[in-house]
Amino acid sequence: MSVHNTREFMSNVGFKRGKYANLKKAGRLTGFLHPKMGFRQRQRHGAIPGEWEARGDDAGKVEIRNRMFNCVGRGCPICLLMDFADKALQDGADPDETILDGGREAQSYTLGEIAGRGSWKTDLKARQEYVVGFISSNPEEHMGENPVQVMTITAGLGGAIKRVIARQQENFGETKGDPMQTPYGFELVYDEKEKPANKYQAYYADQRLAPLVKEIQEIMQADEEALGVNLDDMVKPANKGDVLAALRSTWCSRKITYEMFLDFAGLSEQAGREPAREPKVPDNLPPSDAAGDPVCVECKKPIQAGSKFCPECGATQPGSAPPPASAAPAAGNKQKIKCPGCGEMVVPSRFGYCPNCNHGNLDTPF
Repeated sequence: MSVHNTREFMSNVGFKRGKYANLKKAGRLTGFLHPKMGFRQRQRHGAIPGEWEARGDDAGKVEIRNRMFNCVGRGCPICLLMDFADKALQDGADPDETILDGGREAQSYTLGEIAGRGSWKTDLKARQEYVVGFISSNPEEHMGENPVQVMTITAGLGGAIKRVIARQQENFGETKGDPMQTPYGFELVYDEKEKPANKYQAYYADQRLAPLVKEIQEIMQADEEALGVNLDDMVKPANKGDVLAALRSTWCSRKITYEMFLDFAGLSEQAGREPAREPKVPDNLPPSDAAGDPVCVECKKPIQAGSKFCPECGATQPGSAPPPASAAPAAGNKQKIKCPGCGEMVVPSRFGYCPNCNHGNLDTPF
């Protein structure tokens, strides 16, 4: 867990109770940053598809949903998955081979996309974010059940907030311009129609827009436990076993198998905790041709692995055959460099992370 003060925030750009401040949905939010909570830093990966147990009325129902995990750090399954995909491509694997199947509700990934050769929507690289407590100036919200909302600050919004803080500190000095030492209001705006660089805007909100009333001052004096918020849960590294279970639940390739990835990464299903579910191995296996590719049980025409019905004759197919054994791609040799985070000589991942302390972008300044 990393708590940053304003100076550190300015130099960089699972959850219990509480409510999110969703700027994208609201379009405009006015309020204060909770001064006692500070700027909590985390490294968060892009969303991967995984099984998710529904809550509420659908409790017990298992669905496939996009799941976002904080980087585990050393031995992070998602970091290792990106290295694995990159090495497989170097060895001649098909970049269009689908590895993770998100179905209708979640994002699917090809080998090339996992290796970082897709669009920004499929970029799995961990990115720096901040999590803060946000106190709305709207009495209906700060006097309600959740007086402090949880807000995630990504690069776009973070840059806009930093510009406001910089102007305040230029005009009034470092202490009086620091919203964590001398609280003042912010007006935050998100405009979907703007260009990407201008979608997020932040402005100083004076007493007319964000009055520092007695109720808000009392909220600022309260700690997280009293407010029913736990930011530590949001910034701590993900459980390695949870990440592996999500990957295994939607891994669909029979050419580049989940077992190949585990061998490459030096991981096991027991990493972090026991897996939520054992892999299902059907009793009845479909026939295959001389090359080992599946064929229809009736017409013997080639079919896609895992198909329930033959596209030619419509015959129902038995369970899918287990993936063929194959050697995992071997890790390539990389030169060691000195990590500025831990001071050790390390071999960074292809995506620039230290395996010891998870210091990011070893080859590129943030």
